[in-house]
Amino acid sequence: MRVRDIELQIPLPPRKDDPTKPDFSIVQRAWWDVINLVYKDADIGSDPSSAMRVALEMRLMAGSDVLMAPQKGNDLGTLSIEVLTLPDAVADDEWHDFAQRVIDLWMSYGGNVRPHWAKEWDSFKFNGQDARKYLKEVAYKDQIPEFRAMLKSIGVEQGWTLEQLKKRYSNELWDKIIYE
Repeated sequence: MRVRDIELQIPLPPRKDDPTKPDFSIVQRAWWDVINLVYKDADIGSDPSSAMRVALEMRLMAGSDVLMAPQKGNDLGTLSIEVLTLPDAVADDEWHDFAQRVIDLWMSYGGNVRPHWAKEWDSFKFNGQDARKYLKEVAYKDQIPEFRAMLKSIGVEQGWTLEQLKKRYSNELWDKIIYE
């Protein structure tokens, strides 16, 4: 089934009383912030589920050592949380407005919040910045140069250059984030 889907990876912050353990209250907050948003207008008779027609879904994950993983650096764990809707049941502008409000809520918690690479994120703003700029200059600021350097070193070993790699596997999004 085709869906519209925005998913963010939110680092679990440390507990105030024991910084070696994760503060799971952010999990409840992220969940209930979306539920409250969905039902915000219910008392005035509007359909509370008009933009989110499929699900609010989450899972807890560890951090990651994978260089470009959204969970990279989340030593206390990661909350992966998403909202989904049906593309034919919700107008694009209604979905975009709802998803942006959800993103704004989840970004307000702090930490290096990152979108899931394979989900919908490119048309949204993150802390007021266009998504591509946010990913390049904030979320993956340190990882992108390291990733390029790693690709280059692999190319040296395998007999190809970054320019050859770009020519063969390039697309506009990849170029803007990785090469420019």
